[in-house]
Amino acid sequence: MNWFSDKRDTLTVLMYHKIIDSDRPNKLTVTRRQLEEQLDFLVNEGYTCVSLKEILNHISTGIPLAQKAILLTFDDGHKTDYTVLYQLLQQYKLKAVIFLVPALVETSKPNNESEYLNINDIRAMDDDIIEFGLHTYDHKNYNKIDLSIIEEDIIKTKTWFDLFNVKYSPVLAYTYGDFPKNDTAKLITFFNLFKKHGIQAAFAIGNRINILPIKKKFIIQRIEVRGTDPLPRFISKVKKGKIVTGFIKDILGMP
Repeated sequence: MNWFSDKRDTLTVLMYHKIIDSDRPNKLTVTRRQLEEQLDFLVNEGYTCVSLKEILNHISTGIPLAQKAILLTFDDGHKTDYTVLYQLLQQYKLKAVIFLVPALVETSKPNNESEYLNINDIRAMDDDIIEFGLHTYDHKNYNKIDLSIIEEDIIKTKTWFDLFNVKYSPVLAYTYGDFPKNDTAKLITFFNLFKKHGIQAAFAIGNRINILPIKKKFIIQRIEVRGTDPLPRFISKVKKGKIVTGFIKDILGMP
């Protein structure tokens, strides 16, 4: 068997934070111009944007994802996800996931400009284009708090989505990409909490391309997109990530 064949089925998950209109990006921001160039590349190279629903279906049934499957994810729910991202997704006929932080949404009043989405913005977006996922209630780091507090946070977060009638997929992105991976006993209980409360998958940050089928549904890898990356570096991340290292870790059973 050729372990390093390029013909393996894969899922590439890109992680973005904030989109800005200025030309001074940093590690956590990309400009509108950069995002347009990146989306243009993905479309021209034949990548297929998949949804969380498709990924969950793949995990539960084994149904393959599309060739050159890619998932676009945006953390925190910044205002520009509506004013910039949503427009570009419509233009390029793509879709994305926003991992919302309810406490940040609550700082944004309807009909007022602010840094984060308000509830009207969220409801205005077509759910065939934008899916929502969980990102804790107020940006907690699940690696730094007790399991009882984690459980309370999961319940509080899901209750907020239900209260405001915001459709969401039962998928969580770890804040800071952090979770109790170095404490085996805590990790087992942690994942059991997810199962108890209906969380069906979770995303970490490993800058690796995921080999399909997904074997570790609570440690799906995302690749960080930085505004400091020129386009060739972005292309390299999309095409290669750290796929070889990641595959070796999978063989060894490492997270």
